[in-house]
Amino acid sequence: MPDLAERSRPCARRLEAILTANREFRANVVPLCAAETPMSDYTRSFLMDPIHERYAMGGPLNPEADDFVGAEFVHQLHELAIDLSRAVFGVRYADPRPLSGMGAITNLLMTLSKPGQKVLLQTSDSGGHSSIAPICRRLGLEVFGLPYDYDRFDCDTPATNDLALGQFDFVMLAPSDILYAPALDQLNLPPATTLIYDATQTLGLIASRHLPSPFSINHSRFVVCAGTHKTLPGPSNGLILTDNLDIATELDAQLNPRYLRHVQPHHMASVCATLIEQQEIGDAYSCRIQHFVRVMSAALISQGLTVLQREGQPSETHQVFLHIPEADLSAVYGRAVAAGVTLNKKVKPLFRNTGLRLGLQEIARYRWEASDVEEAAELLGLIVKNLGSPDDRRCRAKKLATNNVFRNDPAPRTRQAAGH
Repeated sequence: MPDLAERSRPCARRLEAILTANREFRANVVPLCAAETPMSDYTRSFLMDPIHERYAMGGPLNPEADDFVGAEFVHQLHELAIDLSRAVFGVRYADPRPLSGMGAITNLLMTLSKPGQKVLLQTSDSGGHSSIAPICRRLGLEVFGLPYDYDRFDCDTPATNDLALGQFDFVMLAPSDILYAPALDQLNLPPATTLIYDATQTLGLIASRHLPSPFSINHSRFVVCAGTHKTLPGPSNGLILTDNLDIATELDAQLNPRYLRHVQPHHMASVCATLIEQQEIGDAYSCRIQHFVRVMSAALISQGLTVLQREGQPSETHQVFLHIPEADLSAVYGRAVAAGVTLNKKVKPLFRNTGLRLGLQEIARYRWEASDVEEAAELLGLIVKNLGSPDDRRCRAKKLATNNVFRNDPAPRTRQAAGH
């Protein structure tokens, strides 16, 4: 600890105590939260780079004439992100300047939309991110619910195509809860309508081609927004991807300095490192995610639990939906927390009104094996059915948590190992 003035010591100790307690907590849980994933030492190391303090205005396509001295290095990071995204996602433009996945959507809408325009939006009931509608309304946009097929866990494309789609300026799918890739190619959108897909949850699976590329659709005004910290195991950052050069030029020029000032270039560097690492480990990592999802789903079903699926087809993403009756949900969730299992409680029609969302992406980075996933499913069965003692369930979770150590992935673990 640095030599601090006496009056600062209590707060410094408090800070260290918070972080130490978090590390101890994380070391003893079964991590099944679908929203979190660990970074490697390699990708995390860039978050400490001194480029953090530097500013740049505009983007590499439209740099500001009166820019900060040394801003060219920040623009070079952006150019590298574009080159890496072209290689990983097959797109022509990428913008890594938004500070989060939600920031990416907000920045995009602030750049492209005008008050009074209409948005056809996937609702929270059907798994859409609950923050999107309030953001749209705050920007003065008129929001309409996207039809959804709850049996197929996808937007209801026939019902959507029956709408007068020409009245909508934007159609937006931003799924927080997702089992299968949406059928974007079946939407018959007018050329002037901008289609936005938030691929935060599945970005790594898309990058490794374990889910189809959304850029295969035939619609020119198409943009993908995403956070870079779920199935793509990078920093908490935003990424915007598009093949539309008109949209790219507008984003490049307006997003910064109009809506952002300090773009935190150390996060941009970490995103670049994540895409580099993705090229090395992405395929194997995605294979493990989808394998663990199939193992978990089958093991839960074998215990008589209700796993929500499309016609018996296992989830294609990192998520598993487990229906829990409303009367039991709070108690089951409380037992899971007490046992040391991190997951999400859901109250929405997508889960037959009530259920739990599990994510397998974090343990897929660790030294878990399929047999460990089966043991985790057995633990979940005990939790749901309220069998065994709380101490026994906690003991089982702690034993499984000993697997929460990185595997030896074929990728550099430090910048020095990568030749930096």
